[in-house]
Amino acid sequence: MLISNITLEPYFSSQLQIMFENHKTVLRLSTLPYEDFLIAEKKAELECVDTILLWLDFYALFPDISNEILTNQRQAGETLDGLLEFFTDFINRLVKVCTARVIFFGFEDYSAHISSIWGSVYCQYHMTDRLNQGIYEAFSDRITVIDLKRMIAKNGILNSLDGKQKYRWGNPYSQALLQESAAEIYRQYAAAHGISRKCLVLDCDNVLWGGIFSEDGMKNLKLGELGTGKRFQDFQRFLLQLYSCGVMLAVSSKNDLDDVLTMFRKHDAMLLKEKHISCFEVNWNNKCDNLKKISELLNIGLDSMVFIDDSVFEIEAVRMTLPMVHTILYENHTIYENLNCFHISPNVTVQSVKIRNETYQSDCKRRQLKKECQTFEDYLKNLRVELAIRRADEPSLNRICELSQRTNKCTNGRRYTVNELKAEIEGGLQVFSVHVSDRFSNLGLVGVIGIQGRVLKLFCLSCRALGRKIEDGMLEYIGNSHSIREVNFIETSKNRALNQLLNHFLNQISDKNGQ
Repeated sequence: MLISNITLEPYFSSQLQIMFENHKTVLRLSTLPYEDFLIAEKKAELECVDTILLWLDFYALFPDISNEILTNQRQAGETLDGLLEFFTDFINRLVKVCTARVIFFGFEDYSAHISSIWGSVYCQYHMTDRLNQGIYEAFSDRITVIDLKRMIAKNGILNSLDGKQKYRWGNPYSQALLQESAAEIYRQYAAAHGISRKCLVLDCDNVLWGGIFSEDGMKNLKLGELGTGKRFQDFQRFLLQLYSCGVMLAVSSKNDLDDVLTMFRKHDAMLLKEKHISCFEVNWNNKCDNLKKISELLNIGLDSMVFIDDSVFEIEAVRMTLPMVHTILYENHTIYENLNCFHISPNVTVQSVKIRNETYQSDCKRRQLKKECQTFEDYLKNLRVELAIRRADEPSLNRICELSQRTNKCTNGRRYTVNELKAEIEGGLQVFSVHVSDRFSNLGLVGVIGIQGRVLKLFCLSCRALGRKIEDGMLEYIGNSHSIREVNFIETSKNRALNQLLNHFLNQISDKNGQ
């Protein structure tokens, strides 16, 4: 639902529809004028909404505020405090009548022509910056604040504003900015619902460093703080940011593995380290086979992968053979913009990223153990899997929601944001976190169970914990401690095996009760 005092229709809604349809997502959009919400606080209209778009024109609400502050400079601080109190009170009223996630377009002052007065000099009377910061600090756990000023700067002020539309229709923004805003809304929606690629597969030569290792040697490669090498080091800095936000990094390169590992371990200018890479497939095989192998080793779908290479031949080969893999030709002037295919959730924790990467890196030891064992039962016995299921605490809710959003195979299909999960817990949902470790590493919190009454409402297990019969242990726990009669299940093309397992579980319970 769009709540606004700006006449954004009809172009804005049509752009939103196109954006969501392009990503095969059905969008139902309704609008509620800001004034109508103030009068009635229409709770019934908001009950079926999962996302609220809040976009307010600050200077349309308070057209004379700048003059008031200029004429009473001593009271400027008090006026700003009063404005912040006004808007926090409004948002508090909004979040109290619904559990929907709120996307708030931060205030901007370009459309009010304030910059024509102050020029480029920073001024304490730039109220919108202070208001945006105050709203973010007050509601950072509940709303997403979109930096509208940054979007306008990206598109250019003159290209983002439309004076004719402002005075004719009450909309100060250009179609170009509205189109950019629609794209940003989908990005935030996708991030909140775990709709994103998971793994970035990287070539090495002329991607992570300049030059070709086998021809130039390590000493002659371009990588560092000066000259051409700086752009490659800056790219590595960006990759570390993706890693810290939960994106898995893998390497597929036509090189000798020892050479690549030597580069990661010994080159002083390498910011990426071996510990940051979930999987190395460094050999002279074709890249398509390597990508399939990485998909198998990390237990993720090819449609969860992004592949970067500087070779047009390699990119086209992957594009033709594995069209589900998103491919990017490495060019230093476009690479960052092209990597916006990742929709990053702010709920990812650094600790969960570290544990997940350690798990993938230790999987080679597990595979070796599996080869040495005669039977799968022997493998599990020697693996020494330990399973701990306990009532979920408040700090674990972010990780639990991340699991519900990212898991595609072993899941009943329920996706939760933190606010949605908290609301269900208040309504009686019991949530249990599943922790797993074995002889090689601690996998951490990798599963979740949600039960309300006799209904199993949430069941998911991370793909990196599959192959250890953890799901059987989870069902055993449920059967021993709860009387389940129903399972909520949203079937997709990837979770049908779990649907069969849960149906078998329900049948066993029915047979037992019949006896």
